Amino acid sequence: MEARLGAKAFIVNDGKILLIKRRSNDVHKPGAWEIPGGRLEIGEDPHLGLKREVKEETQLDIKVLQPLSVNYFTRDDGQIITGIVFVCTKQRNYPE
Repeated sequence: MEARLGAKAFIVNDGKILLIKRRSNDVHKPGAWEIPGGRLEIGEDPHLGLKREVKEETQLDIKVLQPLSVNYFTRDDGQIITGIVFVCTKQRNYPE
């Protein structure tokens, strides 16, 4: 089984943390509430990959601040993941 790298965003905004709900038909932890993020492409920069994943899942632009934790686990479908959780904030999009 191939090991993959994943990244999750602990997004803090106005003292709140963003949680999203997994699809009910998701192969890994269906219906669970969690922080946004996901598996990265092979060789993908973790900061850029996390920004991409969060944008895909929430339509939010984020600023990645610092790593919070590293986890190693096996998904319900048997895939082995090394996951990095980053502290992030919502990106402020100011008009130019």
